[in-house]
Amino acid sequence: MGDLVVTGGTVTVDRDVLISGDLLVISGEVLIDGNVNGDIKSTSGTLTLNGDAHRSIDCRGGKLIINGQVSGDATLACNQIEIGSKASFEKAVRYWNDKGSAEFHGSVKNGTAIFDPSLEIESGRWHYLGFASLLMIWYMGTALLFIVLVNYLFGRTFRNAANNIKNSSLKSLGLVRCRKNNCT
Repeated sequence: MGDLVVTGGTVTVDRDVLISGDLLVISGEVLIDGNVNGDIKSTSGTLTLNGDAHRSIDCRGGKLIINGQVSGDATLACNQIEIGSKASFEKAVRYWNDKGSAEFHGSVKNGTAIFDPSLEIESGRWHYLGFASLLMIWYMGTALLFIVLVNYLFGRTFRNAANNIKNSSLKSLGLVRCRKNNCT
């Protein structure tokens, strides 16, 4: 299999499967028991790596569980990071999680695991949504007030215009029909 792109849902890569290219994961839950020869880039809900990643891994998301081998550099920025007893990192690891630390159990072979605050996952600012809602209510209220005011001031004029269009629509459009010196 070449490159694999996963967007949502639940995907399992079995032990016998070899992804010869890159693996790109966007949302969902992914379980990798097989091997990935290319890079792994993930922004998933949950990524579980039990197989081998022969190049780098860049994982950002909700939860990451690693029980396999990562041969390249690793960038891990997840709310929860679980490093299993069978995990192995051949190069340096940069990581961020909610706790501010992760237990690598000596799994980093030729480098170090460094907590990097610049990888922090920024959550949405929900209080802006409340302010935007307030602005929307203000806008809708102003529009309603404007409609009521225009209807109050020009209601009779609008009714007369509507009756003229309804009763003599051709005349109101400027089209006049003439028959033997009689134009209507």
